[in-house]
Amino acid sequence: MSIYLVRHGETIWNTQKRLQGHLDSPLTLKGVGLAVTYGEALRDALSRADDLVLESSPLGRAWQTATAVAGVMGVEPGTVRLDTLLAEHDVGEFAGYTWPEIRTRYGIAPPTFHTWDYQPPSGEPRASVFARAKRWLATVDGDATTLVFTHGGFSRMLRGAYLGLGPEETMALDTHEHGRFYVLSDGTVEAVVVDESARIDEARMG
Repeated sequence: MSIYLVRHGETIWNTQKRLQGHLDSPLTLKGVGLAVTYGEALRDALSRADDLVLESSPLGRAWQTATAVAGVMGVEPGTVRLDTLLAEHDVGEFAGYTWPEIRTRYGIAPPTFHTWDYQPPSGEPRASVFARAKRWLATVDGDATTLVFTHGGFSRMLRGAYLGLGPEETMALDTHEHGRFYVLSDGTVEAVVVDESARIDEARMG
């Protein structure tokens, strides 16, 4: 089993440091450029892959990235499969707000939000996202090479589930910054950096 884990390109809300969750925001010009860069790097890495599967979160920013990458790789964008299990952490009522706005409206700060069992209003706890990641992994074709297009929060849960980690170890994993993808293979996770200038901080994830 080989999984290439790609986070969507930069969005407008990323630049504004707004949580996105299950709401959406268009890719910026930089985000579209990142998708092209991912596509070029993946095309080079997977030129000999016979059985290639592309799956994406149904949220627009991930699907837009997936179809752009597919086009660069010479793969028909219509073959990208959408799977709701790959959607970002549902942050409920926090979606669309910055952290200063969330503190003012809800009295919640990042340390509370970034705990395993905290459930945002109308949202889901990370434990549920982790369970979704495990369910998705159980569907992966072990004989194929899978490209998966998803989100920063879900990426951490997926890497933790793949490695068989517990809550604390999973939360300690690296932030999935823009400009890199991860290769999950033979029980290991390797980061591949394709654009060092595209790094992004935790507050702008999603």
